[in-house]
Amino acid sequence: MVKLKRVYFEKYNWEVVENFSIRLKSLNNCTSSVSITDSDGNVIIYLNKNIITICKGYQFDGCSCAPDFDRALVGCCVHDALIQLLESYPIIFKYQDAHDALLEVQTISKFKLRWVYYLVVSSWLGKLYRYFK
Repeated sequence: MVKLKRVYFEKYNWEVVENFSIRLKSLNNCTSSVSITDSDGNVIIYLNKNIITICKGYQFDGCSCAPDFDRALVGCCVHDALIQLLESYPIIFKYQDAHDALLEVQTISKFKLRWVYYLVVSSWLGKLYRYFK
């Protein structure tokens, strides 16, 4: 079980309490190994082919445009991290792969509203949200 805690920072609502890794079938075509560091130089996100590791201290805003249900949060955390990777390394995979990963992780979490969340982030609503964010 992934451990998250609610935090009250200016921009972020959630923080990862301990490192976790997950193999994503939606990234099976990814052949890259990339990472993102925080302002102190600590790795906070690491992607090695189709395995993403999100490290202790990584903060994210929760489920964008939707309630932060417990079973939805891990998928939203992974999706957020993948979008950050994509913005730093735009050729390693596509936005659709990140959206598919959200659905994949929320399916593993047995989140019943996963299709609603998936449709929101993968449709024009998700593009509109990213545009105004």
